[in-house]
Amino acid sequence: MKLPTQRLEEMMDWVPVVFGVFKFIVLCTCMFFAIKWHYDQAKKEKEKKKKDEATGP
Repeated sequence: MKLPTQRLEEMMDWVPVVFGVFKFIVLCTCMFFAIKWHYDQAKKEKEKKKKDEATGP
């Protein structure tokens, strides 16, 4: 039979792993939205430039 403190120490070994996985998921999500935002901004700028050329002087 394990003492409660030993069980707690074993559970605490997983804390860095869980935080590491969480950090990785958050960073990947942020990278996805950052890339998507920049892609959408470039697309919007391209459409605006095309529209301006069509209505031209």
